Amino acid sequence: MRFSKGYGSACAIAAAGLLAAAPAADAANVKPPPAKVGQTITVTSSNFTIGQLKLGLTQSQVRALLGKPSGNSGSTEPEYNQYGLELLFSAGKLQTINVASKLITVGSGSNKVGVGSTAAAVAAALPATNCTTAQYECYVTYSNNVQLSFQLTGAGKVAMIQIDSV
Repeated sequence: MRFSKGYGSACAIAAAGLLAAAPAADAANVKPPPAKVGQTITVTSSNFTIGQLKLGLTQSQVRALLGKPSGNSGSTEPEYNQYGLELLFSAGKLQTINVASKLITVGSGSNKVGVGSTAAAVAAALPATNCTTAQYECYVTYSNNVQLSFQLTGAGKVAMIQIDSV
């Protein structure tokens, strides 16, 4: 499940249905990730991380941070449903982090945004964000081709956050 800038209206049409396949994030069952990972997506000048969890890690490095996966997404991709995370690997390296937990946010203070936030709140918290509600997405892309995107519902609220190599 990958939504990235440039997929056009096909992404917009498919987004609502595919978001149902996002990692299970039932608030009653989701717990905070281990302390090494934490609950804040950090935005730097060239990357996005969730604590020590970042793109490029191997599956064994991810397992050292998060423990044993709760399952997989119908292939070999590990899901950490207990944390509201799904991770996608390419060539043995972490390429995509999908976040469906309301516990993991971006920003600080009154500018924290995450699952359930509006597109307007995302744009206010991250001024470099491009929001296209017609395509159900807000995103920030850095020059090293790392993208932070917010997948939106038809009502313009964040359903999932994705950290991705594009």
